[in-house]
Amino acid sequence: MNLVDYKINASLYASLYSKLEITGTQFLAFRDLSKLISNYVEGIDTLDYGSGAGKSTLYLKTLGLNVNGVDINKDMIKIAKTNDSEGKYRLIESAKIPDENNKYDLVFSSWVMMEVSSKQELLNIAKEITRVLKNDGIFIMIVCNENTYNNDWLSENTQFVENKNLYSGATVRILFKDINLSIYDYFWSDEDYQEIMSNSGLQILEKYCPLGKDTDGYNWINEKIISPITIYVMKK
Repeated sequence: MNLVDYKINASLYASLYSKLEITGTQFLAFRDLSKLISNYVEGIDTLDYGSGAGKSTLYLKTLGLNVNGVDINKDMIKIAKTNDSEGKYRLIESAKIPDENNKYDLVFSSWVMMEVSSKQELLNIAKEITRVLKNDGIFIMIVCNENTYNNDWLSENTQFVENKNLYSGATVRILFKDINLSIYDYFWSDEDYQEIMSNSGLQILEKYCPLGKDTDGYNWINEKIISPITIYVMKK
């Protein structure tokens, strides 16, 4: 098993994490995304904040969106440009988006906020996302929740000692079974996210926690009973 801290070894993290596909437990986060977008988003101009290796960006493109990707990891950007040679990917610093105010109809972010170690930095990011959103623009954020770290999942193992005592800002650990990669993240509660988003000028329209279905084609473990994922839909 590879245990990688992305802050210490960003290059190795990018190389290993880029192999993670939108399948298994990860599939749940994207399965109903097109419906959420069609229900709430008007317009196609989109920013994928924390685009990683470009897989989320490519997925958003399949929905007919015009997508720009940004990430703080230069190795991820390099991989994304290889995977999507026609894509628009830019290296940024955290909470610094090189775009004008009120540019995007949609900002999308998957599995990014758990990598942030302080509430102040989370607030800085949320305020920057609010800045680049058009008036009435939508921010869709996919994150883990407290259930993530208390159960076993089809594609993820979270049965680690680090996850036994959850509190705001606590270091948590997750193993992606398919690629044999274990990483550290940070735990933030629903109350934390609500406070941060409210203070950044965003209104939560929906909190969606997808559950596995028999028709998904997977032999779910706990995903049919409880969701390891929270999708926040927010409006500027």
